[in-house]
Amino acid sequence: MEKKTPNKYNICLTYGTFDMFHFGHLSLLLRCKNQCDQLIVGVATDKYNKFKNKESFQSENQRFNFINMLPLVDKTIYEHNFSIQWKKDYKKYKANAIIMGDDHVGELDYLIKEGLNIIYLKRTTGISTTDIKEKLKCKKYSFFIQEKWIETKNIFNRINKNINKNDHFSILGISNKIEAHYELYQFWNNSKKVDLIFFFDDIEEINLLKRKINYWKKLKG
Repeated sequence: MEKKTPNKYNICLTYGTFDMFHFGHLSLLLRCKNQCDQLIVGVATDKYNKFKNKESFQSENQRFNFINMLPLVDKTIYEHNFSIQWKKDYKKYKANAIIMGDDHVGELDYLIKEGLNIIYLKRTTGISTTDIKEKLKCKKYSFFIQEKWIETKNIFNRINKNINKNDHFSILGISNKIEAHYELYQFWNNSKKVDLIFFFDDIEEINLLKRKINYWKKLKG
């Protein structure tokens, strides 16, 4: 149901949790951006996820910061409750369309009656946050911490050289202070052994994620 047109929309909205950001997320956002000149992304809050009976490994701040630093995203907002805020967002940002993954096909058709353009894009097959959580549950994991951009190439070389992807789940935490985020994705695309990348403000965020992962592995093991 992906819209095939040479004419891009001016402004598009999309929403999601974006927990444990992976290639499927990136692919979807790239195709969202291909539909418009300006892409606004709504990141679900922890409170909204709890309302939907969803639990994220990463806090809303971590997820928000990651999406906000993607070069292809023009603006990041919080999603507090889609059914309540979509009309306000659509009007406030003068959007031309709302884009969602095809796992929501039909769910937003009622908005067409409100005069909205709704686009459903195909999800990337073979990868999802659920799949990543299952892999993490069954594998050992290794954390790599990067606080300076100059460390990027060496860290990715270490990951590619030393980590057996069949045995390990590789997590790379990167300081929010690093500016060269666009180059980061080039390295990520070249390193198929990095399962999860996230940005952090301080070391306590990393320790919190470690505790959460250990608790979840123990609970699910």
